[in-house]
Parts: sequence; structure tokens; C-alpha cells
Amino acid sequence: MPAHNESPAIARPTVAVIIPFYNGADFIERAVKSVFNQTVPANEVIVVNDGSRAEERAALGLLADRYPFRIIDKENGGQGSARNAGVAASSSPGLCFLDQDDFYLPNHIEILVDAIPAD
Repeated sequence: MPAHNESPAIARPTVAVIIPFYNGADFIERAVKSVFNQTVPANEVIVVNDGSRAEERAALGLLADRYPFRIIDKENGGQGSARNAGVAASSSPGLCFLDQDDFYLPNHIEILVDAIPAD
């Protein structure tokens, strides 16, 4: 029980980060690193392989050996369908999207979840 001058800890909403991936082995590591260097961690990280070539998918698998993210494989359908597949696979109430060739600043998720009003 908190002391009379302390407030109880406020639970932050949980979020999933969804990254569509298509033949982007040259870029994806920077994106993934930025997700795992957040001040507030995501509780799920899902990379959706949108029908990449076999060697690109293999490179993604090697990256998943180093970082704890889940890979969803699907036939090529474009970024929108890849994002939708990630949303369907997620169990988090909050979602963040990141392109394979982009990155988050270290406090990206923190800023987003802090902006969500409390129940």
C-alpha cells in the first residue's frame, strides 16, 4: 500500500509494434533495434513477412534469433495487408506501426502511451 503522499503506480496500456517486411533485409535491423531500445517496451513485436524472397526471409529469421520478435509469413499482398495480418495476430489493445526502413526515437512508445487517457 502506498504511503499517504504516494500515488499508486498507473499501469500503462500495452502495445504491439507491427512491422511489414518485404525484401528489406538491408534495413530491418535498424528498425528492430529501435523498437527494443524504447524507454517503454512493447509487449509484442510482430514482423509480417509479406512474401519476400527466400534469402530475404532467411535473413529475417537470423535477426529473430537475436531479437525476441514473432514472424508472421504470408503471401505478398502489400503493406496494408501485412499490417492487417499483424493486427489480427496481436493480442495487445494498443498498436504501433513501423516501416522496415524507418526507426523509432527512444521515447516513441512512451509518448504514445502517455497520451492515452486513463479509464
